[in-house]
Amino acid sequence: MIIFSKKERAGNQQRIFHKDTVRQAFWRALPIMGSYLFVTIFVNQWKAAKSHIPALLGLDCGVVILLIVGPDYFLLPTLILVSGILLAVRGKMSGEVMEDE
Repeated sequence: MIIFSKKERAGNQQRIFHKDTVRQAFWRALPIMGSYLFVTIFVNQWKAAKSHIPALLGLDCGVVILLIVGPDYFLLPTLILVSGILLAVRGKMSGEVMEDE
């Protein structure tokens, strides 16, 4: 066991990251990480999909709902609207994709 003087211990405590500092940095970076994740998933889906209608529908509905209700409450209505529209046109879209093959 190594025994440090008070001065050495004080110096070590200043060099170690405080938990609150790391936590604050994480919460500050979280929106940026979410945006990067969204863009990555969107681009991968765009490249893999035969039909870009669902992606364009999601973007369009997202922008419209964002303009209507604002940034705080747009996610759930957008998901409901896009899901409803995709369920309603499910048969037509699968027919279009089958014809393209």
